[in-house]
Amino acid sequence: MYTLVTFAVRVSSLVLPGIVPFGCLFIEMYFILSAVWSHNKIYYVYGFMFAILVLLCLVIICVSITCTYILLNAEDYRWQWQSYISCAATALYVFLYTIHYFYNSTQMSRAQQRQLASHWSVSFVKPFITQSF
Repeated sequence: MYTLVTFAVRVSSLVLPGIVPFGCLFIEMYFILSAVWSHNKIYYVYGFMFAILVLLCLVIICVSITCTYILLNAEDYRWQWQSYISCAATALYVFLYTIHYFYNSTQMSRAQQRQLASHWSVSFVKPFITQSF
């Protein structure tokens, strides 16, 4: 039976580990999104993006191992899904950042533009969810 404190600890252990990998990715996402949504900017630093991807993979692996270790140390037998979701929480932050970037950094307002932006946001999030497997 869950109490309110147990629920709050479980929710925070699912949402907070996504901050660390997102912090690794935050600046690079700004440059990628500005290249996607701006017609006069070209993204040409693919080697640096690959280095960020490798660093992101390492950070997600370390966060997953740390979260699993903490859960196993607490003798929590429900560690399997929580260790997956704690790393997939990065996708939530990436999705929220793409929506924030769309509304605060672009001047698009029509329904078709919003639909295109939502499809691009989902396509940015898919690799983070599949990488967590």
